[in-house]
Amino acid sequence: TLFVGFSTTFMNLFEVQAGMFKKHIKFKTLYNKKNQPGQKTLKAQSIPNLQEFIELIFLKHSHVQIIVGGSGPTTNNFVEIYEQEIDCWIKGLAEDSVIKYIESLKNNEKIPRIIEDPFASNFNFHELEPSFYPEDTVFQHEVLPIEISRGCRFKCKFCSYPLLGRKPSDDYIRSEESLYKEFLHNYENFGTTQYQITCDTFNETTEKLERVKKAIERSGIKINFWAYLRIELLHTYPEQISLLKEMGISSTFFGLETLNDESGKCIGKGLGRDKQIETLQKLKDAWGPDVLLHGSFIIGLPYETKETAKEWTDILIRRETALDSISINPLYLVPDKVIRSGKTSRVFFSEFDLNYKKYGYTKTDVSWTNN
Repeated sequence: TLFVGFSTTFMNLFEVQAGMFKKHIKFKTLYNKKNQPGQKTLKAQSIPNLQEFIELIFLKHSHVQIIVGGSGPTTNNFVEIYEQEIDCWIKGLAEDSVIKYIESLKNNEKIPRIIEDPFASNFNFHELEPSFYPEDTVFQHEVLPIEISRGCRFKCKFCSYPLLGRKPSDDYIRSEESLYKEFLHNYENFGTTQYQITCDTFNETTEKLERVKKAIERSGIKINFWAYLRIELLHTYPEQISLLKEMGISSTFFGLETLNDESGKCIGKGLGRDKQIETLQKLKDAWGPDVLLHGSFIIGLPYETKETAKEWTDILIRRETALDSISINPLYLVPDKVIRSGKTSRVFFSEFDLNYKKYGYTKTDVSWTNN
């Protein structure tokens, strides 16, 4: 074994806001890979089982490297907190980078702490083969993730995922044949009919949805799925509503972010409150109660005040929309020291991360402030 890798994008590190963990969470002893054997360092008790696992890897197999992959706020927090234990962060799309990393390990070459590649251009994603095999200990009828496209045609100012603003292209969208093979393979091996579709924007084009629908129909399998959808596209292209229902949608995640129209326009989501609420109701009427609608929101976007935030969050809490569930989180800005550790480009950091002063933010040690 050369390394153990952790996917961190959706790790739930803490029950408290990142950066405040030292004040709220008990400390625990953990071996520090960068110190001499036998020395210890204090670490926040974030994920106890994970800490113990890292400790066991180091104590039993000190030559095995620990690497992480992932995007977004959780990964930045993870890298900062486990700075001493992590040997390398493979940032972006890893298919090309991880091969270079393995070759460097085998040749005893010096490996940079962060390896960045937002494109993985040598990897043929369009004709991706099935991702799961029996040796992966997949349970029968397990809900599996499926990646149908990479990147996003939009470029929201708070987002730092790779491949933002890319045009719809077969380079980043799988073929009908590739999808057909995976649906059939997963059903024949695991009986899987339920999926989490992990595309940043599943409904980026109607043509893409039609391609997926054809692959499902070819497989002869009745599936249901969860996906990230963009509400502006459902408003502009209402034909997608019936198409998604026919394909088997059972629940969806909308990054609505705000019901404050000024804030929405600033971040690149300018549909407006009235049309958002109207479209959500249209979806609920068309899809019925068995399809669950989740809305995610951000507090602290530009043009937000305590008064405006209270006004629109009260609308959500009083259930005056067709949403079945909501989540509300504060805006996250990457600490400057994290930005300095990597390339300061829009490829890996959000517009707000890099140009926060322009939007009225002041960064503090643990968070940010504005008016």
